[in-house]
Amino acid sequence: MKETDKKDRKQSVSPLARTNYLLIVIGYLTVLTGFLLLTGPGTTSTHFEPDLFSVRRTAVAPAVTLAGFFLIGFGVLYPVRPSENESGTGSTRQHQS
Repeated sequence: MKETDKKDRKQSVSPLARTNYLLIVIGYLTVLTGFLLLTGPGTTSTHFEPDLFSVRRTAVAPAVTLAGFFLIGFGVLYPVRPSENESGTGSTRQHQS
């Protein structure tokens, strides 16, 4: 491996900042919470479960799940600021003396 290839790998910058990844993880947890709110006892052919049509399962859980998906999309599209780069170099602009 050439020495320039090693330098390029060390200087590669992640396309997303830490804030983006945090928003994406929070979005995934929100989606998971929405799916957990959807769970409950089911209706069988011999027993009808009225909880099937509860507000939690028909309105709250889908809204929470949809909010989680929107949060994931927002986390991907959130603009990366130069000060948030994970490379540790801060701004890519060099100072002239």
